[in-house]
Amino acid sequence: MNYAQALDYIHSQNKFGIKLGLENISKLLESLSNPQNSLNFIHVAGTNGKGSTCTMLSYALTSCGYKTGLFISPYVVSFNERIQINNEYIPNDRLAQITARVKAQVGINLQKGIAPPTEFELVTVIALIYFYEEKVDYIVWEVGMGGRLDATNVISTNLLSIITSISYDHKEHLGDTLEKIAYEKACIIKPHRPCVIMEQSEKVYNVIKDKADSLNAEISVASVNELDVVKSDYCCQEILYKNKYKISLPLAGGYQVKNLSCVLTALELMNSLGIKIDLPTAVKGIEKTIFPGRFECINASPLIIIDAAHNEEGISMLNENISQFFKDRKIVLFLGKLKDKDFSGPFKELLTDKDKIYTLTPQNERAMTSAELTQFIKTNYKIDSKNIAIEDVKNYINYNEKNTVYIFAGSIYLISSVRKLLINS
Repeated sequence: MNYAQALDYIHSQNKFGIKLGLENISKLLESLSNPQNSLNFIHVAGTNGKGSTCTMLSYALTSCGYKTGLFISPYVVSFNERIQINNEYIPNDRLAQITARVKAQVGINLQKGIAPPTEFELVTVIALIYFYEEKVDYIVWEVGMGGRLDATNVISTNLLSIITSISYDHKEHLGDTLEKIAYEKACIIKPHRPCVIMEQSEKVYNVIKDKADSLNAEISVASVNELDVVKSDYCCQEILYKNKYKISLPLAGGYQVKNLSCVLTALELMNSLGIKIDLPTAVKGIEKTIFPGRFECINASPLIIIDAAHNEEGISMLNENISQFFKDRKIVLFLGKLKDKDFSGPFKELLTDKDKIYTLTPQNERAMTSAELTQFIKTNYKIDSKNIAIEDVKNYINYNEKNTVYIFAGSIYLISSVRKLLINS
């Protein structure tokens, strides 16, 4: 099996859709000698911010000399981005080799009446085998969706867990209240293992606290009070931690300060658990963080920003950044979304006072077409927009217009396509 064949096989499992539950992946891993039982996990859940938090933490641990696995989803640059060691993507040949072995085992299991894995379950298993065979020290392990029944929760214990912001998303799977969503995510907490949580509303905090108490797990709330933002712009921010440590964070936005607080709290907690973390060294790692597609500047003149703001909270964060960094500049907005994503309230603010708005169709079977999105905006907000093809976006950017900011926002599948197109051009 070569790399292309491996990707074809992995993506072919998409036909099994989303199946929350741990029975399938548990049986597959058991037939592969349960590699996860020999690994050390930092399990991270949340509606938004978990990817940024995982990536910063991975850079920090790698900088401290630990061989660090990173599992994130979905991807922006390439499929291999989902599985990393020391912030380097899994090599094509290793992905192909492991996929071939897992495929063979899936075939054996099918003959025994064991159901085939979904695409996400398959990728999770491939990652676990890779991390096991490469003998990583720690794995920063991002939840795919929810937590309780997510394939990543097949692990029986963890070193610690982290829960970032909690808001509405995937309501058809996780529940229609914040309390229900919080419970699903709180189920990554393991007995007698500590958990770091971002500052939450009282009702969300209580749900997480009750779950932690039932498992005799200690909670540490990551506070931003010890983080002072000295300087901030659209590409980075200078932060002082505990009036002592200067951090040049290459991620913009106030929400990234909250994510950083989770990372720093987790690092200090690891120190208390007897894992040597030299904070100045960890900070140097954080300062090298690269996380594509999250309010990322991909061109300076004219300024082009891409942001995978794909749900209600994400749109609110994007609005905050636009207001903070570009309030006196013309904004040309390019949008694309999936049909099952609810932008609700903050969407109107995003559409308001923009110089031009263009709609695009993300490359995903769940996508709302650009024509449908244009009609949706017209019907619900009485605002005009123009639907265009992704391959034509370059024609709508005036490279001589220096005062205009071009912002691409919405589905991560859209951001991935646009990023490749614009960077390659």
